[in-house]
Amino acid sequence: MSIENEVGFSELRLTYPEPRFKLPVLRTIMAMVLILLSMILGVIMFVWLWGLPNFNLLPCLLPAIFPAIFLSGLSMLINGFSHSYWVAAASVMGWWFFELQTRGQITGVMFLFHTIWPNAGISTEVNQAFLAVVGLGLLILNIFLYASQVKRGTIAHGLRTG
Repeated sequence: MSIENEVGFSELRLTYPEPRFKLPVLRTIMAMVLILLSMILGVIMFVWLWGLPNFNLLPCLLPAIFPAIFLSGLSMLINGFSHSYWVAAASVMGWWFFELQTRGQITGVMFLFHTIWPNAGISTEVNQAFLAVVGLGLLILNIFLYASQVKRGTIAHGLRTG
């Protein structure tokens, strides 16, 4: 949605006869599909390089899904506020680097790397649940943020009355 702003296409986009929620929902679905595809590609590369494992790969992949959902939600929401994917990418990389440096001492239950550097007193299930719920909440908040921006923009341009 920042792409439209950067190329000056956002006002034209507002004239399209489509529901306000269509674009952010489609982009959120695309983000989740890309996370899934990256994990599938990782499994394919693992099997190609080392052959079929004699253990279950799913427990190795599951801990990576929840931080990815959280970081995607954070990135999309920051992008929605700033209208710049550079700001969103820098913010998420800053969060990631901050987590590496502090090892969860400040973020606690939201620690991205809890499965490899567990914090005392916080279970892995609670950590993953918090990351998933907050990440999905950020994604949903982004959808409503974009829809409200579209509504305000179309009213301001006289395309809708309310």
